[in-house]
Amino acid sequence: MSNYYYLVKKRISATYDLLGWGDKVFYYFIMFIGLVAVIGFFNTSQSYKQDEATGLFYLGLGFASYFGSKYWRNRIAKERWEKTKKFSQDDFVTLDSVNSLIDELEKSLSSLKTVSQWAVGVLTTLIVLISTLMGNAIFKVIDIALKVLKDEDIEKISDIFVKEYNNSGSSIFEIILGNAGNLLLLFVSLIALGYFAFSTLSFIKKQVLGLLYDVRYHLLLKSTADENDSEM
Repeated sequence: MSNYYYLVKKRISATYDLLGWGDKVFYYFIMFIGLVAVIGFFNTSQSYKQDEATGLFYLGLGFASYFGSKYWRNRIAKERWEKTKKFSQDDFVTLDSVNSLIDELEKSLSSLKTVSQWAVGVLTTLIVLISTLMGNAIFKVIDIALKVLKDEDIEKISDIFVKEYNNSGSSIFEIILGNAGNLLLLFVSLIALGYFAFSTLSFIKKQVLGLLYDVRYHLLLKSTADENDSEM
């Protein structure tokens, strides 16, 4: 990234504290309270002994959360518009410089996303390869053991496995599905980890980019107003 990006980010942070993320966290907290209220109201209404007071409490909390979230969302949008307007009046930024910086950020985010997808693909391929090699090795060891061991030893080992299986209390299908589920969870976790890493690296850039979009609109509106004034 260019030095101009870091200078702009510093000035935006000074104008718009934490890039507005504090307000967003509070907004999501209100939404979470609303979700808790809906779940609580549903559980109360479905319970055998209905508690009307508790149900009314959750209902009121849900309505308060709904209207509170709408108010806070409008507040965020209004404050962001005012802050970006103030920043657009700084002589440090022009329409051309903002356009260039937006283009730079979009290319940087696109590159980060490509690298993240490539890394996830490589790691997933490695896990599949390692799993395949381990599976083949296990089957090869079993095949060799069956050829080397005597029938009596094989029977004893089989009895041990059968005993362990009976003590586990699970069916063969549950064991297979459980192992398959664990393997699938491993793959999904890997993909989620890759995209989480991408989101972490690109978080600030996305915030700055979103604010620069508004700054550009302010500059365009100002440019149009200046043109109209010059024509009058």
